[in-house]
Amino acid sequence: MMLSKAQSIQLTGHVLTHQFQNQPIKVWIQNIKTLKIDTLKINAYGQFEKQIQIGTYKVYYEFNKKKELLIKEMVFDSKNKQLSLNFKSLEQSTIQNQIKNKPVSKKIEEVSKYKSIVTPSLSRSASEDTEVKEMSVDIEKHETKKDQTYKAGQITAGHWRDLDHWNDWLITNQDPKVLSYQKTWGFKMQNQFRILIEDKDGWPLPFVKMILKNETNQTIWAAHSNQNGEAYFWHNTFDSSVFNNLILEIHQHQEVKTIKNIKSYINSKKAIRLNKSKEKINTLEIGFVVDATGSMGDEINFLKSELIDVMNRVQKKNQCLNIKTGSVFYKDKYDDYITKTSPLSSNFANTIQFISEQYAGGGGDFPEAVDLAMEAAINNLGWSQTQNPKLLFLLLDAPPHQNKESIEKIHIYTQKAAALGIRIIPIAASGINQSTEFLMKYMAMCTNGEYVYITDDSKIGNSHIKPTGGESKVTFLNDLLVKIINNYNKGNWCDEENLNDSQMIEQDDQTKEFIIGNQWNFCFMPNPARYLVEIKVSEMPDRVQISDLNGKILFESETKTLNYQIDVTQWNSGMYVVRVFKGQEQLTGKLIVMH
Repeated sequence: MMLSKAQSIQLTGHVLTHQFQNQPIKVWIQNIKTLKIDTLKINAYGQFEKQIQIGTYKVYYEFNKKKELLIKEMVFDSKNKQLSLNFKSLEQSTIQNQIKNKPVSKKIEEVSKYKSIVTPSLSRSASEDTEVKEMSVDIEKHETKKDQTYKAGQITAGHWRDLDHWNDWLITNQDPKVLSYQKTWGFKMQNQFRILIEDKDGWPLPFVKMILKNETNQTIWAAHSNQNGEAYFWHNTFDSSVFNNLILEIHQHQEVKTIKNIKSYINSKKAIRLNKSKEKINTLEIGFVVDATGSMGDEINFLKSELIDVMNRVQKKNQCLNIKTGSVFYKDKYDDYITKTSPLSSNFANTIQFISEQYAGGGGDFPEAVDLAMEAAINNLGWSQTQNPKLLFLLLDAPPHQNKESIEKIHIYTQKAAALGIRIIPIAASGINQSTEFLMKYMAMCTNGEYVYITDDSKIGNSHIKPTGGESKVTFLNDLLVKIINNYNKGNWCDEENLNDSQMIEQDDQTKEFIIGNQWNFCFMPNPARYLVEIKVSEMPDRVQISDLNGKILFESETKTLNYQIDVTQWNSGMYVVRVFKGQEQLTGKLIVMH
């Protein structure tokens, strides 16, 4: 029997360390009233989705052929429909048991002692600095490096949107050297094809899907209008085909409008007008693709602070939106990994933790696996099919490999990004050459984006090339990215000024973070938090403690109880460490406070 919408919800969430030593950790839930068991099918990225009946559930897990009751009672309903489980403590205890049975060299013991990475904190406001403090160890030389602080708001940058300066673009491409880059990368960017779309009242219609077809009804390019109602089609970018009698399909929800004669609309101020009104948009999706090879060096540590600061400020600016963030870090073949992905999630804490854990290393030759990073970003981040703003920042300092397979993948995933309405916004770091600069511009133009470049003004990283053909005033990268995100997302989506306190409380992400130990567990919610944090422990703890990243204790209690409530309204926005002690075991989680 199908459940009605009133009876059921879509339960979503993630499981950290869902597989350890090739042994999967299985999770299932049982409805206490009906006794119905639902298995949570966890994908390769630790995510799951399951339609379930509203009610009270028990949560179980199985690891190493051992079944355990994890949570005795948990209510899932319209306000509580996310579940987050963290089995890292289980993994650590397994490792510790292995170490007890094996001799460990002094060198490994000392490396383990010092290899603790402290994650970045978030700023309370745009005027305060976001910092990353880290301690690292050189395993070969066995030298512990002193703490180094990386603050947001230090990297300088500019930007340029060639689509808005088309005549300048055509002049720049008259240079034979610049023109040759089109042949190198297989992009022919000389024929602009812009269509404007409006609602019934003459206002720009944003984020509307449009498909360009030929006379035989074959799709030759798909695009989405931007915040200004502009859509760009590049149907002869990858070949020299001439198409006559072009047909434009406009898709809005379940309706399709077909226009057969579109010549008068191409590159003109005349707009296609639909008998529709602009609709409210409630979702913003932002992905970050970052080159993590060794050449990024110190720059990547500053950039982590910048990205975290940007996401924090965007969250505060757009409180009425469901903002989903995710990230892909990539290296190259034969490195310790090629790509690592943290899929798009409404839980801001997931992306922050993922970004803060990444470090530069590997590489060697100049080109990197940009094509595989784009494949992961487009296919694996989990972009929605809904009509809303989608931005993909591509931060890199080297081009993809110049072989046929890599270049074809760049073409495929650039075109797929355009079809999904994803704006690619490259950020050129130190080491970029002019050929790579133009590849980045091609990808931006094909997806209705723009080109961002880091400058030498901050004296961070190696030398950066000056942009070709046009440049803006230099500003700080974090300020620039916030401005770009807000610009591509601009519109009367919601009335933030009229949000009252009760509405803001309802907007807190009610994700429960579960930290699992050997015989007991605890959870805290919501995460991120603005007002109150609730900690629930499965068995009576000895002590509960919350500290900031500098080790300063802000909350500590030895009161014997299973439930704690902590007021965090006076704490700075940032990341905090939650520790629960019982006997010889200590469980740790990461709490984010955002105001």
